[in-house]
Amino acid sequence: MSRQRDGSHGIWRRLAAALAVLAVFAVATPARAGFLTGFSGNTAPASTLYPGAGVAGVVNFTVLDRTGGVAGDSFGTGVSSFNSLFAAGTASGAFDSTAKYLYLFETYNNGVNGTSYPVSQNTVFISSPMVNVTSFGTFTGAAFSSSILGVQAAYGNPSGVTTGVTPVIVTGSLGRTPEVGLGSSSILALYKFGTNLELQAGQHSILWGYTSNIGPILATTSIQDGGTSGVGFAPSAAVPEPWAFLSMAIGLPALGLALRSRRGSGSKS
Repeated sequence: MSRQRDGSHGIWRRLAAALAVLAVFAVATPARAGFLTGFSGNTAPASTLYPGAGVAGVVNFTVLDRTGGVAGDSFGTGVSSFNSLFAAGTASGAFDSTAKYLYLFETYNNGVNGTSYPVSQNTVFISSPMVNVTSFGTFTGAAFSSSILGVQAAYGNPSGVTTGVTPVIVTGSLGRTPEVGLGSSSILALYKFGTNLELQAGQHSILWGYTSNIGPILATTSIQDGGTSGVGFAPSAAVPEPWAFLSMAIGLPALGLALRSRRGSGSKS
């Protein structure tokens, strides 16, 4: 019996030692940036009037968590004092540096197919934005370092996405500043109201977006140009429907089996 007890104590001692080593390693390992590469890239919406032909725009995007965040740069963008670049959108409060996620977007008019149509609006779907968004607006002078973030997504309607990029954010950009606001089910970047002129071919916006405590899924984004629009996919704080979430969690076959079992037990009673 004493050997068994000593043996179990030895196992626990070795486990504690291993955990101590892992703890030291975790402290010694440099923190990575907050970019979620699975939600960093671009989408290229196609025209609703001419499927296969893009509208004059690409939406670049990234989502960051708080990994690697420091004072003044809460989400680890790599830009010193990034928080201070925030300019609140219409009816937004101050920048929420305590939120779990930061969603960033950049609208780029690439003048696809030789068109010169200006971009007047870019929207991204959000479920219950008044609840799921904690602050929203633009980031003065901030932009992605490349016009297309990664390999450009193929045109389609709706367009898919290209992800897997680790973005680089730069400052001092002369990009257009959109007027950012919340709709009933989306965040809107408007490029033609007041001093915010439409986004012309070859021009891009500065970074705009929002903070949220809801993690990302892919939802729809839309660009409007020249009287038409295109739809693509982009990251969003859009909560899936409960049954859809359950299906993803346990798998459709298991869900179907559970429902059949429930119906069967009900018929027997």
